[in-house]
Amino acid sequence: METSINEILKSSSVNSENILNLFVSEFNDYDEMISVLQNDKEINKSIENLDDKDKNEKLFSLAKKFQIVQISESKKNDHASMQIEFEWHDIENGTNLFNQAIELSLLNVKKRLVANIINLTNFIDAKINNEIDILNNELNTLIEIQMIRDDARKQFLIEQAQIAKKLGIEKNTVNNPTFSSTT
Repeated sequence: METSINEILKSSSVNSENILNLFVSEFNDYDEMISVLQNDKEINKSIENLDDKDKNEKLFSLAKKFQIVQISESKKNDHASMQIEFEWHDIENGTNLFNQAIELSLLNVKKRLVANIINLTNFIDAKINNEIDILNNELNTLIEIQMIRDDARKQFLIEQAQIAKKLGIEKNTVNNPTFSSTT
């Protein structure tokens, strides 16, 4: 079963709900939060004497203190309401860290969306080019068939002309052809 371009576009639609879900998923994987925490001077100082495994565990533990959670689902438009939550000893610093992680998450979502759109356009281009190739092949086949028919018709007319010459009929002797039908 062949998929139409419209079906492809519908299935990969870029809308606010999909973007929100992508963003929340990106943020809640903790990669961005861990990256932000690794760049914080205070946190770096507190984990500098730990081995890599303990550093990673500590960063992951701290990152889990920052979350975006669904709090309700609106019945009017089926969109979930989201809330940001964090537990941090310094609210200003925590807010700053959260904002950095949000910006990083948004940047990653943007990159992913651009990559998805490029992949989609490449797929659509390939699909269109494939359809053009199929149509060109069909057209070439039809042209070849018509050329064969034309050659056969020419050959038939040449043979008829030769027969007419042998019979001494060089011109059309039918002046006014009439066709009658019997019912």
